[in-house]
Amino acid sequence: MSDYLQWYQANLQTLRKATGYIRKYLESRLDDQEPIALEWEDLDESSTIAELCRTFDLSPFERDILLLCAAVELDPMLGDTALTAAMRYT
Repeated sequence: MSDYLQWYQANLQTLRKATGYIRKYLESRLDDQEPIALEWEDLDESSTIAELCRTFDLSPFERDILLLCAAVELDPMLGDTALTAAMRYT
């Protein structure tokens, strides 16, 4: 397996994990439960997301906004969940 393919698969796995985190976060908010925070250590240090966070010195809030934007693109059904959560808390 080429280095590029390994890098691509590792990044995809990190994005899937982040998408799952965003989904669980939104669903926990809709169920009036306390959401579990994603820790920096949960991101693969070699992933593109982790690199963006380091390069731009993103706070956890800024990172989560970035992940939300990516998650909605990767999982179209998540958009409905995000909209429902937004409507509920505005």
